[in-house]
Amino acid sequence: VGLPAVSVASSLSSSVTVDFSNITRVSRTTTTLQVVSNPILDRSFTAPNGTVFPNPIHGNAWKSLAALGADLVRYVPWFPYPWKSVAELDAPQVGKPTSWNFTFILPMLEDFMDAVYGHNHTTVLNFATQPCWLFGGPDGKPQSCSYPSNP
Repeated sequence: VGLPAVSVASSLSSSVTVDFSNITRVSRTTTTLQVVSNPILDRSFTAPNGTVFPNPIHGNAWKSLAALGADLVRYVPWFPYPWKSVAELDAPQVGKPTSWNFTFILPMLEDFMDAVYGHNHTTVLNFATQPCWLFGGPDGKPQSCSYPSNP
C-alpha cells in the first residue's frame, strides 16, 4: 500500500516533503528475549528435608528456548538469587586464597549456552549484580552483607 506524499509548511517559509512510496532503507530488527536466572530453570530441586529430585520442566524449558532460534539472547543472573548471580558473595580475607564460588552459577549458564550458542545463535551475558561488600559503609569499611544460606 503506497501512501501519498505529505508536505508540511511553517511560517518560516520552509517546507518538508515526505514521499512514503520511495523506499530508501528497510528497517532490520532482531527479535530476541532475555533469560533471567531463577530456580524454575534449575536442573533439580531440593526439598526442605534435603531430598533432591529432578526438575520436571527443565528439559522442555531449555528445548523451547533452543527452538526459538533467537539471536542476541541475553542471560541475566540477578540479585534475588545471589548464589546464582554473584561468584564472590563474601569479601576477600587476608590469608584466604579466595571466596569465589561458581557452583550455583555454572549449571544454568551451561544450559543457557547449550540452548542458544550451542545452536549457532548469539548470546549476551550480563552479570550485572555486584556483591554488596564492594560498597563501603559509613566508616569507609566494606559492608557486612547477608544472603540466604539456601541457594
